[in-house]
Amino acid sequence: MTQWWNKWRDAWRGYDVFNRIIVVNVILFITVSIFSFLGLKTSFDLRNWLALPVNLSDLWYQPWSLLTYGFVHFDLWHLFFNMLVFYYLIQFYQNLVNPRLTLNIYLMGILAGAVSFVGLSYLARLQGLSFGGGPLLGASAGVRALLLFLAVYVSAYRVRILMFNIEMKYIGIVAVIIDFLGLLGPNVGGNLAHLGGDVLGATYAFQLQKGTDIGKGFEQMMTTIVGWFKKTNQGGFKNVYKQTPNKTFGGHSKDEFKDFNRQKQIDLILDKISKSGYESLTQEEKDFLFRAGK
Repeated sequence: MTQWWNKWRDAWRGYDVFNRIIVVNVILFITVSIFSFLGLKTSFDLRNWLALPVNLSDLWYQPWSLLTYGFVHFDLWHLFFNMLVFYYLIQFYQNLVNPRLTLNIYLMGILAGAVSFVGLSYLARLQGLSFGGGPLLGASAGVRALLLFLAVYVSAYRVRILMFNIEMKYIGIVAVIIDFLGLLGPNVGGNLAHLGGDVLGATYAFQLQKGTDIGKGFEQMMTTIVGWFKKTNQGGFKNVYKQTPNKTFGGHSKDEFKDFNRQKQIDLILDKISKSGYESLTQEEKDFLFRAGK
C-alpha cells in the first residue's frame, strides 16, 4: 500500500496544473459515482453539495459551488468530452501564452458561467418564467472560455478537422451559435453557462490585444487564498526577507521594461498569425513564441 501511494504521489508531483485538473475531475466523478452506487447520497448528496444551485438563496449556504461545479459532471460522456476538448486546447495554449494566463481564462470562465446561470435564472423567475432542470454541473463554461479566447486572439489560425483546415474564428462562431440554439432545448441553464464562458473568453482576448490583462486581479486573489493554506515555519512566524529594490528608469524597473518589450514582440507575432496564418512565421519567431508560452 505504501509503495502504491509513493508512486501516486510521485506521479502527482510530475503533473502540471492542467493535468492535475483532469485528474481531480476524474477522481470526483468516481467518488460521486461510488456514493450513488452504494446509496450513500440518501444521507449526504456529494454531487449536489458541489453543484451550483439554481436558486440564489441556496447559493448563500454553499458559495464554494461557484467554482466547484466546474469539477463535477453528470455522466461519463459529459466528463470525457469536456476533458478531451480541454486537453487538446491546453496543448495549443502551451505554444501561445504562459500557464498562469491560461489558468486565469479557464477558472474565470467557470465563474462567468456560474454568474450567467444564477443571474439569468433569477431574472427569469422575477418575470414568472422557469428554466426547469436542476443544479449546474460540468467544466463546459471554462472550456468554452478557452475556445473563444483562441477564436478572437488568433482568429486566422487554421485547425485541421477531418479533411478541412478551418480558421479558429469560424470554430468560435459555430460554438456560440450552438449555445444560442441550445436555449431552445431542455438544457437552458447549461447553455446559459456556456454563453457566460463565451463572453468571458472573447472579452479576455479583446482586452489582452489592447494590452490589458483582465485576469490580474483574479490571479492575485487566488494567490492570496492559496497562501492562507500554506504552512508557516514551526515557530509560527513567516520568514521575512529584505528585498533589494531594482534600479528604475523613468519610474519603471529593468524587469518591467523587459516584460514590456517581450509582450510587444509577442503581440507582433500574433498579429502576423492573425493576418497570414501560423505557417507564415519564421523559425525564429516560432521558437520565440514557444519559449514565451512556457
